[in-house]
Amino acid sequence: MFRRFIQCLPILVAVSLLSLSIVTISNEFQAHNPADILHYISNLTTTRKFGVIALTSLGYLIMTGHDFLGFYYINQFLPPSKIVMTAFISYAVGNTIGFTVLSGTAIRYCFYGR
Repeated sequence: MFRRFIQCLPILVAVSLLSLSIVTISNEFQAHNPADILHYISNLTTTRKFGVIALTSLGYLIMTGHDFLGFYYINQFLPPSKIVMTAFISYAVGNTIGFTVLSGTAIRYCFYGR
């Protein structure tokens, strides 16, 4: 029974974190009208929109490099596609929720532990 619980724990943590992220995002958007958000975005210049996308992509690329360095440091090999996907998901959820230590670690454990 306990062993089965331990096996299901990563799934429970992932579902809990997903639920927490949905609640967090919902709470953040309650203070803002969707029409106001779309109006603000439509008033941004194209240069600024591309700049935001480029800098965000660069940030995720740099953070993903930390995962590659970690695997290099411990002399373990995983396919680069798995590292990139796992790093992106864990950083995206961690940055959205704000509990990176808990959320990012749980996601990495779930994906890298297989």
